Amino acid sequence: MQQSEAACQQTDVLTMMQQEAQVPDPSAATDLSQRTGAIGNSGTISGSHNPIIVNSSGVNINYNFPLEGPGVPAPRPQHSQRPDQEPRLMDPCQEAGNKTRDNLKILYKTTGSYVQLSPKVDDDQRHIAGIYTKVQLETREGVADVTGKKGETVNSTEYAKIFRLRTRTGELIKRLIFFGMGGVGKSTIFDKIAYDWADEANEILNGFKLVFLLEMCALSQKSNLVDSAFDQLLDEDSGIAKDKLDQFILANPNEVLILLDGFDEMKTKTLDADSFGSILKALNRTKYRECFICVSTRPSHLETLMSKTLVENPCTHVKVLGFADEDVNEYVQKFYDEDPDDSGSALIQTIRKSNILSEFSTNPMLLLLMCLLWRESKQLPETTSRLFTEAVEHMFTSKTHIKDASETVIAIGKTALNGLMNANKRFSFQENEFEPIALDLALKAGILTKARVIKNRKSHNNIQFMHKTMQEYCAAKYLQSLTIPTLRFLTRWKKKITFQNKLRQMCSKLKDVVSNDFLFRFCCGDNERCMTHIVNLLDSKFNKDEPRYQSEVVQVISRNCFFESQSKNPPQCLTRDSQIPSTIKVDNNNDFRSLIYLLEIISSSESRTAQLARVETIEVSRVSSVSDLAVALGYMENLRNLRLYSCPLVTGDLEKTLMSLKCHKLLTNLCIKWDSTLGGRAIEWAPHIKHLTSLNKLEISYCKLKITDIEHIALSVSDMPTLTNLSLAGNTELGRSAGRWAKNVSQFTYIQTLNLSNCTLQWTDIEHIASAVSDMPSLTVLILTDNTELGRSAGRWAKNVSQFTYIQTLNLSNCTLEWTDIEHIAWAAGDMPRLTDLILTDNPALGASTEEWSRYLFRVKQKHTLDLSNSSLTWKDIDTISIVLDHIPALTILNLTSNTALGGSAEMWAKNSLQYTNIQTLNLSNCTLQWTDIEHIASVISGIPTLTNLSLAGNTSLSESSDYWTKNLLRFTNIQTLSLSHCTLQWRDIENIALAVSDMPRLTNLILTDNPALGASTEKWSRYLFRVKEKHTLDLSNSSLTWKDVDTISVVVNHIPALTKLSLAGNTALGGLAEKWVKKLPEMTQLDLSSCNLTPTDIKHIASAVYYKPSLTDIILGGNRALGGSIKLCANALPKMLQINRLDLSFCDLTPTDIEHIASAVGNMPSLTDMILAGNQALGRSAEKWAKELPKMWQLYRLSLSFCDLTPTDIEHIASAVGNMPELTDMILAGNQALGRSAEKWAKELPKMLRLNRLDLSFCDLTPTDIEHISSAVGNMPELTALNLAGNQALGRSAKKWAKELPKMLRLNRLDLSFCDLTTTDIKHIASAVGNMPELAGMILGGNKALSKSAELCAKELLKMRHLKMLDLSNCNFKPSDCRPLAVFMPDMPFLTLHIGDNQELFDKLKSYLPPSNSYFVY
Repeated sequence: MQQSEAACQQTDVLTMMQQEAQVPDPSAATDLSQRTGAIGNSGTISGSHNPIIVNSSGVNINYNFPLEGPGVPAPRPQHSQRPDQEPRLMDPCQEAGNKTRDNLKILYKTTGSYVQLSPKVDDDQRHIAGIYTKVQLETREGVADVTGKKGETVNSTEYAKIFRLRTRTGELIKRLIFFGMGGVGKSTIFDKIAYDWADEANEILNGFKLVFLLEMCALSQKSNLVDSAFDQLLDEDSGIAKDKLDQFILANPNEVLILLDGFDEMKTKTLDADSFGSILKALNRTKYRECFICVSTRPSHLETLMSKTLVENPCTHVKVLGFADEDVNEYVQKFYDEDPDDSGSALIQTIRKSNILSEFSTNPMLLLLMCLLWRESKQLPETTSRLFTEAVEHMFTSKTHIKDASETVIAIGKTALNGLMNANKRFSFQENEFEPIALDLALKAGILTKARVIKNRKSHNNIQFMHKTMQEYCAAKYLQSLTIPTLRFLTRWKKKITFQNKLRQMCSKLKDVVSNDFLFRFCCGDNERCMTHIVNLLDSKFNKDEPRYQSEVVQVISRNCFFESQSKNPPQCLTRDSQIPSTIKVDNNNDFRSLIYLLEIISSSESRTAQLARVETIEVSRVSSVSDLAVALGYMENLRNLRLYSCPLVTGDLEKTLMSLKCHKLLTNLCIKWDSTLGGRAIEWAPHIKHLTSLNKLEISYCKLKITDIEHIALSVSDMPTLTNLSLAGNTELGRSAGRWAKNVSQFTYIQTLNLSNCTLQWTDIEHIASAVSDMPSLTVLILTDNTELGRSAGRWAKNVSQFTYIQTLNLSNCTLEWTDIEHIAWAAGDMPRLTDLILTDNPALGASTEEWSRYLFRVKQKHTLDLSNSSLTWKDIDTISIVLDHIPALTILNLTSNTALGGSAEMWAKNSLQYTNIQTLNLSNCTLQWTDIEHIASVISGIPTLTNLSLAGNTSLSESSDYWTKNLLRFTNIQTLSLSHCTLQWRDIENIALAVSDMPRLTNLILTDNPALGASTEKWSRYLFRVKEKHTLDLSNSSLTWKDVDTISVVVNHIPALTKLSLAGNTALGGLAEKWVKKLPEMTQLDLSSCNLTPTDIKHIASAVYYKPSLTDIILGGNRALGGSIKLCANALPKMLQINRLDLSFCDLTPTDIEHIASAVGNMPSLTDMILAGNQALGRSAEKWAKELPKMWQLYRLSLSFCDLTPTDIEHIASAVGNMPELTDMILAGNQALGRSAEKWAKELPKMLRLNRLDLSFCDLTPTDIEHISSAVGNMPELTALNLAGNQALGRSAKKWAKELPKMLRLNRLDLSFCDLTTTDIKHIASAVGNMPELAGMILGGNKALSKSAELCAKELLKMRHLKMLDLSNCNFKPSDCRPLAVFMPDMPFLTLHIGDNQELFDKLKSYLPPSNSYFVY
């Protein structure tokens, strides 16, 4: 019989004799046949989910099951066989697959199944099955990590959980990224997967016919899968045809697993998608799309791997965490399983006694080294560099008998360093790149490995270091050797220059510093000289001028370098108070121990208080013990936030930490999450909380709290008036037991927000919680999200909701609610007098039953916003909901975001939107709308006169179809704001949009941001802007514009006569190239160039261009951080901008020296009256250096220093300087929280600013005691008429203490107390005081929502302020029912202008109660 010439066609011929052949019993199959599925002489059954029954003549009968997942073949056409057909021969593709499978399994079960303990020591190996210990992984769908939620923790052998992760829409994810630090076990995981597949030990892996394990250090971007498999895995004489193997893979993609180990070690570093071979094409799904592919990398390369040209979502992120404690124990015991002295137990005890060694032990490679060292000397080193030094010495001693390996390490280190400094970072070398003697010794010791590699039929020896980290260690030792003193001057000088040049090259960019992190650590090991040089170099390179760390990355690396050196003399840039960061974050034991080492040295110094006073926020996560932090915390007198995540606070740890904080007057936020050791011990630690008298928010979530813990927490916080936010989320043992603990909740006297989400609450719990909450008048927000047992049972618990009489926001999202629940919830909510926000999002069952539940919304008439986003709504649901919404008069905002079923069906549902008669904002973003939908939406919107804001963002199908839908925009006659952001618009779309928009009479804001394709085609679309002649503002921020685009746009914009404001903010490609684009800018009054990566050179060109723009008076340069520390390079150019009135240099990382240069320049800008320096935090704690420069800016009217981390000492210097600025009338110091609770120190300086008219101290964490000192000071400021104290929430519920001080400020004309959490009782005291302030004409009380709890009492108190001419009560949650008592006081205040916000219903109602008059106004 002849085989068909077609590559993969089978000839279905079967003789009568073969048809009659009997298929043997499957049990007769040999073990080998069953394992491999090879075609044999006896019948076998093989495969997973797809058995192949083969008779003695090779007859194949396939049974295909319609499953999805690893090992499930793609559907194939089934060929029938007739009795008269001849027997078919084996498909050559199938034969290639079978041979490959057999070869791979033999490889993985023989030479590939052994783990080398001591490298290159032949008799020191263990079979992988005997030594392998699972490592911990954290898996999650590969999306941006902004949610703050942890992924699922699994171990490395739970293949079902690793390979079965699905997207939210149910698709199986076939791209997996394993990432973790060096030595954490990524490669060994892949080895174990290959072995388990070959051993047929796992059902999931058994589903794969082929598993390829490839090392990416031997691959380039051009590498192909099949060729690489032959290079690394298959023999040349295997008899396997490459083309047939490739066709087998393509025919069976679901049954092929590709393991790519070490993406960060791949030969090619600068990728070009056009040059990709099949391996990288497989990653980006342009080839082998349905194959399962796992790729490992270090975190430094994760962003590159997740780029658009490689692994885009969906993918599974598998973070390799290393060993857990029990894994460490298991590994050590396996290592010493044959040791009679029980060395394993002794080593485990030694590790557990040290935080440092405990951290090291979680890294499998370092734990192996510890085991090797312990086996030799029963001792372990302390730092990473010492550990590697000991390990290297051991390896050399045991194999080469060389006692001092340093010369060899230095010799091979030179080559190692050259490889790491290569643009493509080389990890493989040729023999001739090493000194022969050093190479021979290093190979014998196992530091280097040699392997025979066949490429293009030629073989050569490939040299690699045993691990990338070992290459970094050797490179560091060579670099370190360059600093060793020598007798010859010329040699010493050459080494010094070489050392400095190489370091500068490795520190040229921040990404290079991160990539060389371990190299720097090793170089600093026990070497103070190297450490000082490296840390100072990082400081000068990344913290220009006045040294100041702006990058957390650089901070961490510098601290680690200092720790490795074990020096007692830290560089000044690490310890000087002005350089210590205000926020310190560490997320692992390694970084934590480095931090503690530095803090211990600082804490023992005489200047510790001044140095540590800089710290405001500490965040520690994934650390085994935080007890060592307590001493340093005691000196951080300005600490405001302490966050401890996933840190086991065993007995005594939390108590010790809290005791160190008891004298802190500024601590406002304490957050403890994911700690399983606190439960049942609150009696020990909770009493210490009451000493944190300034605490505003307390979070003890996911800590396995017990029922008895709530009593002790309640006792502690009951007398803490500043504590308003309490979160007990995730403590699941509170569920089903509220009857035993809820009674204690009523002791949370001052709590305004209570979070009980994800506590497994059930319906019986709500009764007890409601009873307690009814006695909490301050509680306005109750969060019950993620309590899924509340679903399907609201009939039993919702009746208790009516007891939530003070609640304004009730969150029941993700509670698996059904339509029957809404009936009961709505009826109860209707009896909640203050409820304005009822949140029901993420209850998908509601989307299928709106007809049943929507009618109950009638009960919630006071609701302003209805959020039905992501609720699986269909067009039928909109029909049902619309009928109801027309009867909720207060509803102005409707959010239907992410209801994707609405796309393509607007014809069915849009007509019902006519009933949204009061809607002002409609959000239809991410609804997969089609171009056909816009016509129907537009026809309806034209009939809703109140609708002014429409969002169509994220509907990507609108791209490249604007010819069809933009003509309908003409009907949006009332729309003022239209958002088309994130719609992937193309330049052709802009033509049509511009033509339509020009005829929308009321449109003022057209949002086209985040359509990146526009940045590459401005020449094509910008000309259509001619149509938008009435537009005043053109916002092209974050549009990926280049300098050529600005040139093109400017030509067009010059023909838009009404244009006054142009924003190019966030177009980072403009940075460094201003010379090419700035001269073409059009005439305007305001230009926004914030966050454009501008350099000092750019500022010079901008200033020169602005000179020729006489109408330009306002220029915004904020967020250009490259200006920080380098203003001196461009300051001389600033005076060219003679006509500028307002200059914004906020958030530019300016330093004290920068202010000196700015002030000198601004003094020559006579028109400049408004200077904004906000957000430059380096100005904090350093005013003595720069404040004296302020008087040079003699002409300023207004100066903003908000959010600059200013301290009381700074105010002293600033006030003295401002006293010499004759024109300055407005001073903004908002957001400088260190001024809170410390006015006694700085308020006395305020009168020095004699000429001030307006002082802004909003959001400064001011307290009642502060107001006393501020009032006394302001009373001595004769010109001050306006004081802003907004956002100082500690003033709420405490006016009795401070309001009496207000009359001291006799000359005040305007006082802002908005958003201060004021209550009606506070108003009583404030009104009494204001009655004695005859000059006060304007009072702003907006945003104090608690005032709405008793409108009648509030109105009564307002009458005491009869002389007011303006009163702002906007955003105070007043309802139409409150209008009658509010209207009572207005006739007695004949000249009053009352602001109540933009609630039209409230406005109309209030006006209806007032007699006709022209003597007062209501806004």
